[in-house]
Amino acid sequence: MPTTEFCKELSLAKSNELKSIYKKRTNHFIYETIKPELFERYKTENWLFDKKNQHTIRIKKLKPFDEIFEDSIWCMFQKMGFTEMNKDRNFKLSYSDENTLMQQIDIFAADSETILIVKCKASDEQLKKASFKETIEAIGGKKEGLLRTIRASFPEAKHKIKFILGLT
Repeated sequence: MPTTEFCKELSLAKSNELKSIYKKRTNHFIYETIKPELFERYKTENWLFDKKNQHTIRIKKLKPFDEIFEDSIWCMFQKMGFTEMNKDRNFKLSYSDENTLMQQIDIFAADSETILIVKCKASDEQLKKASFKETIEAIGGKKEGLLRTIRASFPEAKHKIKFILGLT
């Protein structure tokens, strides 16, 4: 298990929190509750009416394509039984000794034997080979620092650590 400091600092959720996060990630909509008089302004930004409350209304908007893809991969790993995963899309790992240089990680999934670091690339359009190369090279240059951070945060176990590039 990682140190409590690691979990708190990096938004890492334990198994008891994963079900509620899973429920939010399986939904393809973002929800907001607003005053009814603001609805016309939100409507111009592709928000849709969802339901009326006593003094407010709830509106919804389809998540961006890349977020839906990332959420579906996150949910797949949660269903596979990983017990510690990133809580949100703001998960970052340090790859420098001073902890000043950080890499945003789309999906971090860990169990007692394995740790997965996943970078997701999604586009409505055809992805170009060049974008894969840049992504792979960027992570490759930071890999040793990321591995050091992970091993320091999970000192009691010898995890298999794998880097995955998820594409759609």
